Amino acid sequence: MARPDALFTRFSSLPIELRYRVWAFAATHSRFVSIFDYQPKPTRRRGLTKQRLYKSNTLAPAILHVSTESRTEGLRYYEKLACRGLATYINWDHDFLTILDPNFWWRFDWSGSDLATKATQCRQLAIYPGYTNYRLQTSGNFPALECLLIVSKILSDETSDLQTLELVSPIQAQEIVATGDNEAIMREWFRNFHAHSTSHKVRIDYAELCNSRHRTMIAKEKSDRSARKLIEARTSLSPKRPSMPVKANYTWARLPVLRQEAEALHLSTDGRRKDLIHRLDGIEELRFTQAMTDWKRDLKQWRDSAGFSSTVGA
Repeated sequence: MARPDALFTRFSSLPIELRYRVWAFAATHSRFVSIFDYQPKPTRRRGLTKQRLYKSNTLAPAILHVSTESRTEGLRYYEKLACRGLATYINWDHDFLTILDPNFWWRFDWSGSDLATKATQCRQLAIYPGYTNYRLQTSGNFPALECLLIVSKILSDETSDLQTLELVSPIQAQEIVATGDNEAIMREWFRNFHAHSTSHKVRIDYAELCNSRHRTMIAKEKSDRSARKLIEARTSLSPKRPSMPVKANYTWARLPVLRQEAEALHLSTDGRRKDLIHRLDGIEELRFTQAMTDWKRDLKQWRDSAGFSSTVGA
């Protein structure tokens, strides 16, 4: 049987400079890198808090498994994410970060994870049509975003290849027709998106886009007395609601921790455990009172900026 023309067995005989160029070219192949949230089993140990993690079902690029030479060159382009389970690599210049959960950024606080920092490098994002209904505030987490891809579904992920829609820029995205009940919303959203973008490589002001989209939804929902639609329009695209302050509880803290906290607050570290708790509780009460005052002020500003007063009175 004759060998196929595509079979090339002398690659190792090529000059090393040429081989590295081939590996570099292979590392620029666009992929879907899907992520979704993951919560480990809750712990019963006192003093430990639950931590949100994220996982991925995307396989590592093939270039990282061919040889030591290819892996060395590939790691110049791919960055490893701190995913739970499989090792996940992404090329921020060419790969599409795919969000599988519409509540991924909205429901959970990722400020303490590596993903919050690394997502600022994301240039290409892939989401599903239903996620753009009232999840546009997600775009605020991607300041460097240049291309948004709307996909209907992702097929078999054997190679993490782009097997659904061809790559589209924000200008071309308006040509995609959404399916289901969100078609009218999607068409309007694409028009707003196109109005704020002039080319594929122009940086888009997503904060302005989100605020514009929020005002449009509020105006449309005023005539509808559906409580659910009003709540969605108010809470989803408005600025993030200020978090209520939490009062520290030193009751279960050990003596070394109490002394460390007292020293940090320039308090006396002498005395028994209950004496330290009494001093710390006094300082914490003052701090918490001031924090609650600031929170109420910020909450009022947030409600005014989100248009709650005008909507409720309509």
